[in-house]
Amino acid sequence: MVKNAVMPTPSDDDTRPLPWLGRAASRPRDLADTAEQPLVPTDDPAPVPDRWPGRRLGIVGLMIACFVAGALLALLAIPGLRSAVGIGPSPAGPSAQSPPASPTPPPPPGIGDPVRDTTIEFRVTAVTCGQGSVGQGVLTRRARGQFCVATFDVKNVGGTLAILNVTEQVATTTTGSRHPGSPEATAAANGLLFVLPLPVAKGGSESGKIVFDIPEDAVLEALELHDSQQSDGAVVSVRP
Repeated sequence: MVKNAVMPTPSDDDTRPLPWLGRAASRPRDLADTAEQPLVPTDDPAPVPDRWPGRRLGIVGLMIACFVAGALLALLAIPGLRSAVGIGPSPAGPSAQSPPASPTPPPPPGIGDPVRDTTIEFRVTAVTCGQGSVGQGVLTRRARGQFCVATFDVKNVGGTLAILNVTEQVATTTTGSRHPGSPEATAAANGLLFVLPLPVAKGGSESGKIVFDIPEDAVLEALELHDSQQSDGAVVSVRP
């Protein structure tokens, strides 16, 4: 190393480069690093191994299965293709499906059908409406509207004596009005052979007529027959 080196001063007409003599100045401490510094190449980083290779394959397989299932459903929606593969026509949508048919209730008992209320079995054999009067001579009774005369058979199927009361038998019209049996018209129609109320012995049977006075313009719908005032009654339809 040369100490106290002196750099010669060039003259005005001397343009030759002068050699540098001495030592280089030290690098300032506050000088930032620049791109002029040499870059030291580094080795390629080692590849990171795939920690879940099976999961990736499972996801791919699931996507493929969903695609295939969707394609099959779309194809099976075609009626012709469904018939070709033997699974029938395309099912109808929810709005096109008809509700299941409810079972048809049996028709109510009618004329000639036996019905039972507690201990009395009734069988109405005929009904005639539109009569203005019933009975003969002094027994004649005239209707306020029209008489409906029901011919019937009764049988006591209970274990004790049964009492049949005419006023507990009811005629119902198509408008819902209710009309009890007429004792006087019933007695006239039976020629006073009907004892009212009518007792029916255990196992015994009786036949006769019950008369109902209903409005003149009314249409008889049914008869509601009772063993007693507290019983539920048995309904007989009288409309054709």
